Amino acid sequence: MNDLVKIKWLKKKTNYKPGDTLEISEKLANFLEKKGDCIIIKKKEISIGNKGSEKSKIQGSKRGSSSSSSSSSSSSSSSSSGGEVNYLNYHTTYLNKVFPDSILGKIERWFFTHKNSFVSKEKLAKEIGERLDSVRSKTFANKHIFESSGVKGVPGVVHLVHVRILEIEKKLAEIVENEKKLKIRLEEKEDDSKGRELVIIEFKKFFDLNKKKIKEESIFSEGIVNINFMDLAEFSINLSDELLNHPEETLKAMSLSLDDFGLIGTSYVRIKGLPELFNIHIENFRIEHLNQLLLVEGRIVSTSDVRPQVVNAKFECPSCGTVISVLQLEKKFREPFGCSCGRKGGFKLISKDMINTARIILEDLQEKTDNPHSSRLKCFLRDDLVNIKGMKILSPGNEVKCIGILKDVPIPLGPTGVSVKSELMFDINSIELCESEVEVEKFTEKEIEDIKKLAKKINKNGLEEINTSFAPHIYGYEQVKNALILQLCNKRNDGKSRYRNKPNVLLIGDPGTSKSELGKFVISITPGSRMATGGGSSAVGITASVIREEGEGYRVEPGAMIIAKEILFLDELNNLSDEDKPKLQEGMSEQRITINKANIHMSMKVTAGILAAANPVMGLFKTNEDLVKQFNLPAPIINRFDEIFIIRDTVDKEKDQSIARSMIRRDRGLINAEYSEDFLRKFFVYIRNLPEPTISDVMASRLEVLYTNLRKHKSQSININPRIHEAMLRILKASAKIRFSDKIEEKDIERAINILNYSYYQIPPYEFFKEDNPQDELGVIEKIYSKEQEEIKKSTKLGEIQ
Repeated sequence: MNDLVKIKWLKKKTNYKPGDTLEISEKLANFLEKKGDCIIIKKKEISIGNKGSEKSKIQGSKRGSSSSSSSSSSSSSSSSSGGEVNYLNYHTTYLNKVFPDSILGKIERWFFTHKNSFVSKEKLAKEIGERLDSVRSKTFANKHIFESSGVKGVPGVVHLVHVRILEIEKKLAEIVENEKKLKIRLEEKEDDSKGRELVIIEFKKFFDLNKKKIKEESIFSEGIVNINFMDLAEFSINLSDELLNHPEETLKAMSLSLDDFGLIGTSYVRIKGLPELFNIHIENFRIEHLNQLLLVEGRIVSTSDVRPQVVNAKFECPSCGTVISVLQLEKKFREPFGCSCGRKGGFKLISKDMINTARIILEDLQEKTDNPHSSRLKCFLRDDLVNIKGMKILSPGNEVKCIGILKDVPIPLGPTGVSVKSELMFDINSIELCESEVEVEKFTEKEIEDIKKLAKKINKNGLEEINTSFAPHIYGYEQVKNALILQLCNKRNDGKSRYRNKPNVLLIGDPGTSKSELGKFVISITPGSRMATGGGSSAVGITASVIREEGEGYRVEPGAMIIAKEILFLDELNNLSDEDKPKLQEGMSEQRITINKANIHMSMKVTAGILAAANPVMGLFKTNEDLVKQFNLPAPIINRFDEIFIIRDTVDKEKDQSIARSMIRRDRGLINAEYSEDFLRKFFVYIRNLPEPTISDVMASRLEVLYTNLRKHKSQSININPRIHEAMLRILKASAKIRFSDKIEEKDIERAINILNYSYYQIPPYEFFKEDNPQDELGVIEKIYSKEQEEIKKSTKLGEIQ
């Protein structure tokens, strides 16, 4: 059942005036009522397809006649199943279908049309025009259906047994019922044809009225006609309602209506702008959504190659020459079951209609569903959607909005069987990229003003202004949080360049030290990000894999590293197997993942920065052992991280008391951050969209001297190489952007050095690199530096969850 409601118009429309009433689907009525176009008067239950348009009214009357004929049929069959026979006057056409033109057929027909009267064989032979010996032979050979009677004075009379009469009447009743059903189907086809004509006429009016706008939004040279659903709904509610509930037929009729505009045969009607009301999460699909026009948002996890597909095949019957068309809607190629001449099989294939097709797999966006396991949906695309321009949208990892029709596809079992279950397939009509990120253009003046105020505070007072609101439930970690804050300021990596824009950050430390909580907070305020676990994911899950699908060959399924666009939080990195680590290294160093397997050769870009968390090889850091040996990570991967933070769980009475106090405050709900997660999400989106800061000639010279002095602190355990300089440049740019500065300044150098000083690289603090600091007195500096490092090690205290 599908709910229809009666509405009353409140506003003047193209085809309606205030006060007019109409019956439409409840979902569309709710949408129009929210817009203030109408009010809902009453609701009624009407079968799917009966939608209030002229086409639907015809179908409604059709169903009424069908039900009445069914009831008469049932009454007829009930009488037949009893003991009494109703001898009706059947049309000769029906009798010819039951009684063949043979002696036995003539005999049975005579008895049925004469109410099974007793008759002698001599008279029976005369009545049907056959020889007496032939009649006697047939009645004797079929004595199980004939009954003889020795009535006094009338020897040798015969008639059909009662059971045989009932069988004949049942056959005739079935033939009559089938004829009625056939008539109804023909009427339905005629009504569908009339309904299609109405849609064509209505759409031609709409097209003519909106021709200028449609031309601006379409690509007529390629036969692509883009129709905005809201424009269609404004013009005709019936037409938009038909499109929602009978999309396939309506789209075909729309395409046919374009013949007056020279687009017949090559036109693709693409629907745009379907309201959010019709947006259904993949996990929420049910049978009531089948064969309806819907909007689906999701992330592409896999894309097939473009392949030709047969949509219709024509066969010739060798016996009579009839041409039979067979639509190819399933995976297996179908041939005709038979011909009207009676031939079964052996048909000759004479032509095939083919189109370009591709398949993608969509998954629900994690940030828009509570389900930890994102549901997936197979989608089908064809024609212009899979041309060179269209395929650029279908890159794995892209987040897209799709408008299309949900269909059920039979699941084959063995060579001939079919499962009672079906799988869902989404036939895409139109597709476009949707940035999950908040669109800067849609920010209000108040939001932009608040963002600028925070940037001004940061420029004046430093990152402390935002640090307290960044993962406020985690105590401490000021410099670690500063590093993560700046990681979120850099724009995405450019897939065309090997130079990274985003810094990679590694948190390695003792268990229970809030590493995972920090990573989860970063993901929560960064749209387009993903989380993966080293212990639960192989490189296949993190990078990419080649999967074989039955009957469809091989396809590439990208992992989290490809799908993530901004940040990939990789937890438990130390649990990644040795054979998988080189694949991760390729993605981190080359910004691409290459696949060479099963005749598939492709390269996928990595745009996300890496935030990883790991535990030491023995679970806890041992004070007297070399740190690098305790990392349980190969040097090539360690070298790909710009910032590495070692987090130890040390005992400190005052800090432990502060941690306990903060945890109690969190439990009581007393932790109130100055800036909400929603604000931070918008803040970082705005920062990422700012132009990249420049480096002046003076600052370039300053950085050259700075790097030269850094190299003097190269030690056996810590390698200061050009990668450190690249890491510093990334931090400097982020530091300038978060201040809304278009150039790198001295305060950015100070911030970058202080972060790297706190990190594993332990470069000297900023005081040693001031322009007025005598760099030639290196021995004095090293003594002071060594003393400070000892104090840092003693006071290093890991933050805890409040």
